[in-house]
Amino acid sequence: MLKKQLTDGLITAIKSKDKESINAIRLILAAIKDKEIALRSEDKNKEISEEIIFRILKNMIKQR
Repeated sequence: MLKKQLTDGLITAIKSKDKESINAIRLILAAIKDKEIALRSEDKNKEISEEIIFRILKNMIKQR
């Protein structure tokens, strides 16, 4: 899943001390976590899909 790849990328960035990548990945993971919380409040068993993650990324790109 994409979230797992982002988490692995964060670990790699932390090990290589790449501050820009660390900040960017943490920002993305925080947005995903916010969406997961919102989805849980609507439906207890709902998990975030990759489609939703891609929409989050698309919106973040538009913001910047």
